[in-house]
Amino acid sequence: MKQNKQLQFGWSTSSLSSSRLTRGSIIAESGRSMVEMLAVVALIGILSMLALAGFAWAMDKYRSNVLTNDILQRGADLEKQMDNHKMPHLEAWEEVSTTGHPIYLSEEKSFTEASIQVLAVEKRLCQMTFESVVSAGIPTQINNGQKYTEIQSDVCEAIPNTMVFYFSSSRVRNKRTKEGCFIECEYPHTLDEINCQCTCSDAPVGADPKTCDCPTGEEDRAGTCVPILLEKCEAYCRRRSK
Repeated sequence: MKQNKQLQFGWSTSSLSSSRLTRGSIIAESGRSMVEMLAVVALIGILSMLALAGFAWAMDKYRSNVLTNDILQRGADLEKQMDNHKMPHLEAWEEVSTTGHPIYLSEEKSFTEASIQVLAVEKRLCQMTFESVVSAGIPTQINNGQKYTEIQSDVCEAIPNTMVFYFSSSRVRNKRTKEGCFIECEYPHTLDEINCQCTCSDAPVGADPKTCDCPTGEEDRAGTCVPILLEKCEAYCRRRSK
C-alpha cells in the first residue's frame, strides 16, 4: 500500500534527495558566478585606468610634437634672418603657441644668436618637448638653469616650467663643437666655456668690448685705460718742475 502511494504521488525518498542536491548545486554555482563577475568588473576597472593613462600620454605626446614644431619653425625663421645679417625679430609672430603657451623672443639677441622663451609648460609636456628639441640639436635651458645639449631625465621639476631655446646663424653653428661651444675666439677674446661666449677676461678696465683694447687715444696703465695725452702732460709737467 505504501509503495502504491509513492507511485501515485510520483515521488520517492531517492527523488527527494536528488532534488535537494540539485538545489544545493544551483546555490553553489550561483556563488561561483558572483565571484567571477566581481573579478571581471575589477579587471575592467584596471584596464580602464590603463587606457585613460595611455590616452593622457598620447595627448601630451601630440601636444609636445605641436609645440616642438612651433619652436623649430620659429627658430628656423630667426636663423634665416641672422644669416641675412638682420637683427632677429618676431613681428609676424603670435605671442601664444599653437598649444596655448606664451612664446616670445628673448630680449638678449644679436646678429648671430637669439633665443625663444616658452612659459607655463607642464612637467610631462616640458620633458617630452625638451627631449624632442635637444634631439634636433638645439641647446635648451630649463628654468634659468643649465643649458643642455644632450638629453637628460627629470629636468622639468618646476610647476610650471620655463623653457629657453637657443638659435644661431650658420656662421656660429659652423664653429661649434659637440658641447655647443665655440672652437676658438678671435684675438684678443678668450673663450668662456661655461657660457660658451667669447669674453675680454684679460682686458683692462674701460676697454672696448669688441676689441678688448683701450679706445683710441688711451693706453693700458695698471689694468686701466688712461688717456695718453693726460699721461704725457703729467710727464711734461714733472720735467718742468725739476
